Amino acid sequence: MNKKILLLIGLIVLTLVGKVSAVQVCPPTTFNIQNEYYRFSTCFNFSVIQVNTTEITFNTTVFNITSTNQINITFYALANYTLINFISNTTSPGTVWFNITGLQTSTNYTILVNNTYNTTNTTTSRGNLSFELSHGAGNRNIYIRASTTQVRITAKKPVTDVVTISDNVIKIVGIALIVGALLVIVIALQKAGHI
Repeated sequence: MNKKILLLIGLIVLTLVGKVSAVQVCPPTTFNIQNEYYRFSTCFNFSVIQVNTTEITFNTTVFNITSTNQINITFYALANYTLINFISNTTSPGTVWFNITGLQTSTNYTILVNNTYNTTNTTTSRGNLSFELSHGAGNRNIYIRASTTQVRITAKKPVTDVVTISDNVIKIVGIALIVGALLVIVIALQKAGHI
């Protein structure tokens, strides 16, 4: 009988994990990678968020940003590979290298800085877009769009509250949710007289 219950619990856990289709991040959530701090102006829903030592992935879009100084990135738009809008803020003047992958392949992307044309770059056959920016201290409104996209977004004031969440915290919360669900199932089975 105990093997059947464990099998049932295992199947339920697999079902629950398989149905997790979105992770929502809202202000003041912050992801920290080296001297980069990624924030959100409003709540965003993602199917995947992956953080490692050099880059962060939201769904299939990967951000690998390198700065000579601390840099804060506050997202305002991440729309289906065609539109990215964020405020970047550095503590001192320096150079920032942006490497974004997972975009449309072999597509021209227009890059605006503070609503002024900066450059147009073409993504590689793997959807990689790279550019560098001499970044003064303070805010820069970075607006990246596929050249066929006709949308304009004006960014607002960046989020200043900081709460850092590591990938370990996200894993712990996920495990705690699964354990809680298992406890509810075991209690229900006990009340029903199956255990």
